[in-house]
Amino acid sequence: VAQEVDEYVARRLRGPGRLSVCVQGRWGTGAELKKASRCVNALLREPWWPKGITVLHVGSMKEDFRIRVRKKYKHGDDREVHWPAWDSDVKRQKDDVTAYKDMLLMGRCHIAVLANGGSTFSYMPTAMWHTIALRDAGVGKNTCAGLRSLPFDKLFPSPRQQLEKKCFVKSGPLD
Repeated sequence: VAQEVDEYVARRLRGPGRLSVCVQGRWGTGAELKKASRCVNALLREPWWPKGITVLHVGSMKEDFRIRVRKKYKHGDDREVHWPAWDSDVKRQKDDVTAYKDMLLMGRCHIAVLANGGSTFSYMPTAMWHTIALRDAGVGKNTCAGLRSLPFDKLFPSPRQQLEKKCFVKSGPLD
């Protein structure tokens, strides 16, 4: 699993002059695409956004969502849109090795755009690799503009709220 994920990251997401953005469309709905696009568009308009290649990794159970993101953002040589070949078999939510690999990938981009911010799918990997996690991206005032002015805890939210409270008690597993 680690080798497959690492190979995808090295081949598609990382490298000189490349900035990667993971776009989550958990259910693959139009509403998720609208929210994620609102955020990605704001990021791309920022004057500080790098001039190299922007790579979008699409994490979704729905092939149609992945294709719509590619159509929307694949323009010229400065943008790429990818998802792993193993996602061709993903049709619905399952707890299997493919879901595990997809979850790990969500934390391997420089920035994760998460329209469904409460999804447990993204908490562990974004914390593991200390990825900027833009939760509830594109919702309300959270347009993702002004990213550089956000406080640390908004950029790198703690995964604690997704863990059971007994993990934090005295003499508990995380004491």
